[in-house]
Amino acid sequence: MQSTTPVILTPVSQKIEKAFHLLLQSGFDKWSTVEEFTEAVKKMGGVSVELLAKATWEDFESGLGVPRLIAKGLADVFRSKDKTVAEGREEVLTIKAHKPMTDWPVEMVVADLDPTKPNSPESKELARRFGARPILVFDANGVFDFTGTCRMIERAERDEPETDLYSYPNGVVVTVYAVGFGPFRLKDACPFHPDTPLIDGRCYKCQAEWGGFAKDVRQVIFYVGQSGFIRGDNRAQVHELFGRMVSASGPADQMSWLGTMYPEAMKEYREAKAHGTVVPLTLDLGTNGKAKRDDPFGKNRQF
Repeated sequence: MQSTTPVILTPVSQKIEKAFHLLLQSGFDKWSTVEEFTEAVKKMGGVSVELLAKATWEDFESGLGVPRLIAKGLADVFRSKDKTVAEGREEVLTIKAHKPMTDWPVEMVVADLDPTKPNSPESKELARRFGARPILVFDANGVFDFTGTCRMIERAERDEPETDLYSYPNGVVVTVYAVGFGPFRLKDACPFHPDTPLIDGRCYKCQAEWGGFAKDVRQVIFYVGQSGFIRGDNRAQVHELFGRMVSASGPADQMSWLGTMYPEAMKEYREAKAHGTVVPLTLDLGTNGKAKRDDPFGKNRQF
């Protein structure tokens, strides 16, 4: 599902967004998100463009607790004349009606982007402009970050060194992805074929639908296979175990049965988990690795 911050904001939120961007550029990290900063601005009475335009830098220094020079910068932002929201929308509609996407401002392309669709016109246009350079930012919850993405694009347009890391003011660091990739491409893996992603929950090698099982259950089953009790290429054995798991009343019953039948495998699983080395059974098809850099729309496209 697409989750983007729109380019055209309400007048007051547009001003606050610009002010927050100034704070980020200055390195002043009192507020982690634009939402937190918005709340602080509103608490000091900044609920409209008109009121914010009347505020002095002293108001921002005392009301927000920011250094004097930054307060002066904020005052300049809130006093500056911008296009109205209606004018902005009209301009966007005019551009879309009369210009091909190749001539759109990059922010317009990003605003229409669904990052989970690598073959959309917007994804292809961004790939044309930036190639395999990481520009797409997703926050710590995996939600597409429009503002962060625009900042990475600004760095690319200034020809700054490429990086696949993005830092938030609160210290959280997230991975930046090339177009067509992202955390939405994390796929669970088959316990008997850990290099094979589950597509719609099914492993195409053993044809078992492991996607409905809890991760710890799949991890124990992985160690069952590694211990040699069941061969991954023996489909009859795999499906016999799969059927037993389906008939269990839930994850607790499944784990109990596995521990009774395969105590050696359960021991391996518990030792690995205690040491932090348990196999994750998750394939990250969206990392900034060789496959992505060489062919962002090619060999991994089926996933």
